[in-house]
Amino acid sequence: MTIGRSGTKNFDPETCFKAWLEYGTVDKAKKALLKEGLDPHPNTIRRNAFIYIIDNPEEVRELMKNSGIYYAYNDTLWNDFLIRKAKAVLVTQTQSFKSFYSWLELNNLLEEAKERGYIPPNFTLDSVL
Repeated sequence: MTIGRSGTKNFDPETCFKAWLEYGTVDKAKKALLKEGLDPHPNTIRRNAFIYIIDNPEEVRELMKNSGIYYAYNDTLWNDFLIRKAKAVLVTQTQSFKSFYSWLELNNLLEEAKERGYIPPNFTLDSVL
């Protein structure tokens, strides 16, 4: 599921994610991108990094493991990380609970999201359609 957003098309999600991963913070990533002639807003870096994460969870997990990020090694912590990033992009930024629900189903995280309270346990898409 590729997520498209207006205002982000000039900044490749992979570039934003890798800069954030390499430099550790959005501000440091912005400084590095400025040196490459790019001037994204910090929120654009964050949003595009999140988009890349939820579109490429397996690849991102390996990259994060290689960088020594502890939660990439633990399935429970990793799934929670993914669910939070998907919710940030798909619900908070786009107001699309349906997209979030579909993403959870696609990534086999629906039941886990219900167990952790990200969505009500008896929630179905029929209740919002």
